[in-house]
Amino acid sequence: MRLTRSALGVVALLLVACENGAPPTAPDIGAIPPPLFNATAPECEVISFDDQGFSYGSIVTTLTTGFGFDLTVAVTEPNGVNNARIFDTRTQEFPDHDLQIPPAGECPDCVGLNNVLVIEGVPSWEIEGDSPDGGVISLTGFTGNGLFYFESYKALDQEIVEAPIRLLVDGVEIGASSAQGNGSVEIVETPFTTFEDVAEFDFGGSGAVDDLLICRTSEGVGRFTGGGGWLGMTGTNGEAVKVTHGFTLHCDTELSNNLEINWPDNKWHIEKEFFLPGYPICTDEPGVNPEPPPAPFDTFEAKTIGKLNNVYGAPIHFILQDSGEPGGKSDKGMIAIWDIGADPAAEDPILYVPFDVLDHGNLQAHYDQPHGCNVNKC
Repeated sequence: MRLTRSALGVVALLLVACENGAPPTAPDIGAIPPPLFNATAPECEVISFDDQGFSYGSIVTTLTTGFGFDLTVAVTEPNGVNNARIFDTRTQEFPDHDLQIPPAGECPDCVGLNNVLVIEGVPSWEIEGDSPDGGVISLTGFTGNGLFYFESYKALDQEIVEAPIRLLVDGVEIGASSAQGNGSVEIVETPFTTFEDVAEFDFGGSGAVDDLLICRTSEGVGRFTGGGGWLGMTGTNGEAVKVTHGFTLHCDTELSNNLEINWPDNKWHIEKEFFLPGYPICTDEPGVNPEPPPAPFDTFEAKTIGKLNNVYGAPIHFILQDSGEPGGKSDKGMIAIWDIGADPAAEDPILYVPFDVLDHGNLQAHYDQPHGCNVNKC
């Protein structure tokens, strides 16, 4: 459990006050923590075929990554060669088949392009070079927490008359080169598209790839469900109150979000609302395991504006965390709600629940079914 020092003081004050039978003092704004679980920066690396220990002509079946696992490399080629090989752009043994890479001074994107990955040609690699018929190089073995995405890759040495080198993730095309011609070097930037299982480079003809920029993010597409309650305090008179809540929330903006929070004589809720810019933040926190079932995240944090007693305009900052089973003994949350029209940066909340374990209930993180197949169900 990660609390700010001021929040710990509020918890201690609340407990002492309750033991003595006196109402606790209302917290000031300093007791409200800033976002506790900011989304961590994505972990990215460039997979270059220069630093894998390959030499000219090496058959590639695995790639070492900095993510803690190796990728399996497989090829489907129309003529059945089914090999991915390293082509060394510095090799002069077969100059007719070398990649005609321009000097670095004329081509900044060419820097470091020595070993590149191609599909073996037929009938002889040494004579024919890369495959004029193209094929598919697939990468599998992406494992661990978080989701992966490509930022870019380099497409090299395509013939103008041939189709582009396309990148597909989980069967969906996210990038394609423009087949600029023999000796060309093109950086293909791809949109943010997370995937779970397979990345494929589909060669429409001859060509090569290099400098695969792959990232892993702790943010994932998922949903959060559940409810329960804690002991909280009101900011109007410092009264200790029972707080209950129920919700269905999503980590993206494609689907509706529902959250209701109740305390004596009060109800705060959102229905199909979007969150404030930069939210929600869905993270996979170290040391927190939401299973069962598996989920791409465990902690949901958001700020938004909702209805207080059916009148719109009341800000909220909340954090919910699924710490596995049994739910009520380990799941945690924090809630701060302000009055209608209040400025959270300058005014005290009217309800505050410090980040702590639920007294009862269960919070549950899930993969987000409407987005398609996942590890739980297809």
